[in-house]
Amino acid sequence: MAEGISGLSESMMRFSPQMDSGGLNRQGGAAAGGGMQEGTAFAQAEEASAQKLQQFMEQVQQGFGAYAGIARASADDYLNADQSGQQTIAKTQNLSPLKSSAPLHPSLLFPSVGGN
Repeated sequence: MAEGISGLSESMMRFSPQMDSGGLNRQGGAAAGGGMQEGTAFAQAEEASAQKLQQFMEQVQQGFGAYAGIARASADDYLNADQSGQQTIAKTQNLSPLKSSAPLHPSLLFPSVGGN
């Protein structure tokens, strides 16, 4: 029979991913176009993709935060279930008729003795 729990609750409790919240670092040099006809369109596309990437990174950060909360809640669930199981087993053992404080009639131990 296994002793304790098998979940790595300490690791679950410590799980807390941290992401850089500084945003994207952009130089913005393409906005000038450099004299190329396509420069303005490229700069606009670059700006749009940078905004979408920033939104995605914010969603990823929120997702990791939610995942960290789930990991911590799982650790709590593991520990609470383990403690509850131990208490239940302890209570059950206290109800056992085989406890040393509960006298047993000899007929329960040796059914052939004293039986008709």
